[in-house]
Amino acid sequence: MVQHRCRETGSAGALGGRSICRGRPGCVVAVLLALGGLLSASVVHAYDPRRRWHTLQAPHFSVHYPEGAYGVASAVAKSAETAFAALVVRLDWQPATPIDIVLNEDTDAANGFAQSVPYNLVGLNAVAPEELGELSDYRDWTFELVAHELAHIVNIDTIGGLPRAINAVFGRLLAPNAAAPRFIVEGLAVYFESALGAAGRVRSPYFDMFLRAAVLDGSLFDLDEVTGAPLRWPQGTAAYLYGGRFMDFLARRYGEDLLAEIGRDYGRRLFPFAVNASLKQATGSDYPSLYREFVAETTARYRAQLHEVEAAGVIEGEALTARGQDFGAIRVGPRGAVYFVEAPIDAHPSLRALDPDGAEREIAWVHGAASFALYPSGDKALVAELEVDEVYRLYGDLFELDLQHGELQQLTHGARAQSVDLSKDGGRVVYSELSSMHSIVRIARADDLGGAETLVDLGPDTQVFSPRFSPAGDAVVFAASAAGQRDLYLADLASATTVKVTDDRAVDGGPVFSSDGRFVLFHSDRDGIFNLYAVPRAGGPVRRLTRVRTGAFYPEPSADGRTLYYRTYSSRGFDLARLDDVALDQAAPAESALARAPAPESPGVAAYPATPYRALPSLLPTVWTPVLATDTRGNTYGLSTSGADAVGLHAYSAAAWWGTASELAGFQLAYANRQFHPGVNVSGDRGLSYAAMPYVRNGQSQAVEEEVWSGRLSTSWPLWSRRDLSLSIGTGYELQYRRNTRPLVFDPFDRAPVFPDDGRFAATRLSLGFSNVHRYGNSISPVQGGAVSLGLRLEDPYVGSSYSAVSGTVEITHYFENPWLSRQVLATDVFFGYGRSSYLRRKLFAVGGLPQRDILLDLYNNSFGGAQALRGFPARPQIGDAALVGHVEYRAPIVDVETGVETLPIYLQTLHGSLFVDAAALADTPAAFADAARASIGFELVMGMLLGYGLPVDVRLGYGRAVRNGTSANLYLVLGDSF
Repeated sequence: MVQHRCRETGSAGALGGRSICRGRPGCVVAVLLALGGLLSASVVHAYDPRRRWHTLQAPHFSVHYPEGAYGVASAVAKSAETAFAALVVRLDWQPATPIDIVLNEDTDAANGFAQSVPYNLVGLNAVAPEELGELSDYRDWTFELVAHELAHIVNIDTIGGLPRAINAVFGRLLAPNAAAPRFIVEGLAVYFESALGAAGRVRSPYFDMFLRAAVLDGSLFDLDEVTGAPLRWPQGTAAYLYGGRFMDFLARRYGEDLLAEIGRDYGRRLFPFAVNASLKQATGSDYPSLYREFVAETTARYRAQLHEVEAAGVIEGEALTARGQDFGAIRVGPRGAVYFVEAPIDAHPSLRALDPDGAEREIAWVHGAASFALYPSGDKALVAELEVDEVYRLYGDLFELDLQHGELQQLTHGARAQSVDLSKDGGRVVYSELSSMHSIVRIARADDLGGAETLVDLGPDTQVFSPRFSPAGDAVVFAASAAGQRDLYLADLASATTVKVTDDRAVDGGPVFSSDGRFVLFHSDRDGIFNLYAVPRAGGPVRRLTRVRTGAFYPEPSADGRTLYYRTYSSRGFDLARLDDVALDQAAPAESALARAPAPESPGVAAYPATPYRALPSLLPTVWTPVLATDTRGNTYGLSTSGADAVGLHAYSAAAWWGTASELAGFQLAYANRQFHPGVNVSGDRGLSYAAMPYVRNGQSQAVEEEVWSGRLSTSWPLWSRRDLSLSIGTGYELQYRRNTRPLVFDPFDRAPVFPDDGRFAATRLSLGFSNVHRYGNSISPVQGGAVSLGLRLEDPYVGSSYSAVSGTVEITHYFENPWLSRQVLATDVFFGYGRSSYLRRKLFAVGGLPQRDILLDLYNNSFGGAQALRGFPARPQIGDAALVGHVEYRAPIVDVETGVETLPIYLQTLHGSLFVDAAALADTPAAFADAARASIGFELVMGMLLGYGLPVDVRLGYGRAVRNGTSANLYLVLGDSF
């Protein structure tokens, strides 16, 4: 961490441009942690502190769950025991147990995580995924989710040789299998989620579509892209898509035992990244060679499938957009406009409209997975999308959107609503409501959403999707996952009965009634490719509507029923398409659904004992890290540790060291408590530093070494939290004691000396922060929105200080996207601070130039912070009780490099450049700013890259030259963003 931005220095020992780490050795990481990112920090999640937690104890797992979720926890525990027993055998490794599993019910977004350092921990979002996506091919979602994350645990826990010996001394510090390319780490988990179940992403026709489209366009990923972090579609999904299929290829070629063998060998290697050595030892070949064979096999497979489609006769619509990326719900308005949700890589997801004359317009920003329904008038829409609820939760809620002005009004809070629809007269609303791994169909009057009632509940472990009213409003059709199948159901509102519309092994979804109400239109993968079909509402054979080469989803009929709009797919992603001259009565019968593996027998639910959650078992220190650093006199040596309990109610870090030259014992302690809202942070440290201002004797400055004791207490109160913006208030107290380590010598005949400030520095702080900054998938920087930070600091004997000081600060950062040139942005930052103090010489603010940096040392010490320095000026800071600092940068991409070297742990992403102007004025009062003003201009080249398979880094090479109050210039090489 380098302190070289304008900041308050009233109680800090280091000024801008000086490394804090030199005076505080605890912030330097140990040498063992530099081995390719082998250490994964404990994951701390801020769950709703109002929840009461319990622990279900299974033979090999401690499942921590919020009160009321015992049933879900039991199902998870049973699935975990079943999957774990199989994985231990198939990966030939037995991790230490019990393994902690935490169930998160504070989100409606399906996901999970696994960590093996410093201890084995799995986190599961207790909710099933959306209807269509990369996670949507499952027979038993709970089992496949658990199997995927436990595959990570067993694989990464496989540690032997010297890493195991080091861990025996220092605790779980090294996990070599975590330092493998993501296509191996995630690919292996995708392979086992599929191998242990009956579905999963290796078997998924949805994932087949991704590869088939890439083969059609000749755009399969190279190995370096799969190893790195590609910007082109499907971006981060590539590790799962190619990795899972590649691991399946290796298992079919050499036998599944190969996966265990290479995991055991790589897990014994102290030095990471030699992934080819482990594979070559087992097979005699390396990843590049075998990946080429995998690509050849994949190409042949999908070319054969494409040939079959073309031989049978392609039936495809016309693509109306060609931008790719992700695409959401579609509706046809009463005046013929087509409304749709689009999530591009370079802009915020939004609801858009395509008018009959071909003109396209943006209506409003929405969540990328939002669903919506149009009111009969056509001037409003009812939207279901994710929103922050009560700070800690991300739940689906209902909103009313004005289509003319783009204004969004929230109608529900915490409803957990998805997939919304309105009856044709606009009087009733139907939607799916989530509840853990279960969902139901709810119905309500449009003017009384709080009075929603359950329309359909298919029972435990079932999920419902996309409910839609019939044109007459007498029935609702929906898709559902039940008993290992994905079928269509119809609920008759008059008789309150529900019947199946389809019943087979295909994945059916996206149902909608035809305009006359006689048919149900839907998408299905019944022939191995997602196409559009129709089935008579009264029952009868399924009829084929399309025969596409890639995929077709979510049909939406026009008012006259002769046109179908739908979601199409290409190697660029999803787009809007139109199929004309649709005649449902004349559509040919569809083939029978292809045979698929039957759903595995459910692991069931076991009655495991449960007790109130105890944080201590997972909170105790499990890893010790050597501290190798320096203080003001020489080398320091010590140990550090950190930890967090499984649920994240407590987190701490501690370090202690001894200076061999200074003979001083230093330490750093930090603790965070999240048992209540908003939580609290406490920290303290002791070390050696230099006084902020030197001792002046006979006109000569002398550096003064000081022993520093510090303590801090702080908290942050979220006042307003939304997906796209936040407003929070922070409070804090800090106490610092500084004393000279050596007496300040002076002679009676000396001129009057000027002593540095020492003693107690105690202050209270109050801050207010707002942010609505946005950046997108291919952004080179934040591109829209801004942030405002206000601060007030008060130091007084009443709060324990030897001095009095008061200061206020305001900082405004804003980003202006170039409306004509893509991905170009004007970035601005202005800081103003002013205060008064009783200090003898110390000043409240300081700003300096960029110091010379050793980027390898910064990389080693994980020093990637921003660098709001006055570039082009010397590192020595300017000081004052008033400060005005500004930065302006124009940033533009130069080239998307997008390349690596096969499986080497470096991937170059985008090279971009910027022109900047930095300016600052520091003086005793704002009235003196004019005389103190300094400015510089310069340019930077910034290379974004991925190091060690998972560490994103920006390397900045720049040149700055002073143009006011100075003639200096400097060439610098640093890490991180400028601001």
